[in-house]
Amino acid sequence: RFAGRAGDRLTLAALEKDVGSLRLQQGRLDEAREHYARALALDQHLANPTFVGSVQGNLAILEQERGVFAAAQAHFERSLEKFRSAGARLFEGHVLGYLAGLRLEQGDAPGASTDYAGAVAILREVGDRRLEGLFLAGLGAAEAARDRLEAWRDAHEGAGTLRGEVGDPGLLLALELHRAAFDLARARAAAQR
Repeated sequence: RFAGRAGDRLTLAALEKDVGSLRLQQGRLDEAREHYARALALDQHLANPTFVGSVQGNLAILEQERGVFAAAQAHFERSLEKFRSAGARLFEGHVLGYLAGLRLEQGDAPGASTDYAGAVAILREVGDRRLEGLFLAGLGAAEAARDRLEAWRDAHEGAGTLRGEVGDPGLLLALELHRAAFDLARARAAAQR
């Protein structure tokens, strides 16, 4: 009944995306994918690149959860393309940081470092201090995986400073996790000597 007018299509597409996100959070991945597909189908008539970028980003997270990394990367790249075409720098920074995390999860530490550094620069530019700190911590983890310990230290300290500014417990948890990754990398390097 909503599909007759453009405004109603936008509302319905947004609702499909929101229900998809809820299903994703519940771990009901197949249902989430169905809602996202309907949201994208409705948007074909509206051609809203920011909306499509958001849905593509959510599909990337869904595929990453499923362990289908090639599909996740393709969705992240489509999301980036849409956000860049719309000039949506904040969202571009978010997705670039999530793509970096995917690269790190796949063992591509150099690619992760590049993407994390890009995300940090964008988020610094637009003023998202919380995610800047989170992705700076990720940059540190990528640098530790590359045995670039001085670069890890710089990123870790920068993220710690931001954590103090924003007071985000999630950032503290990320810092502790990445510190553990750093300690593990150092222990492995010492064991190989």
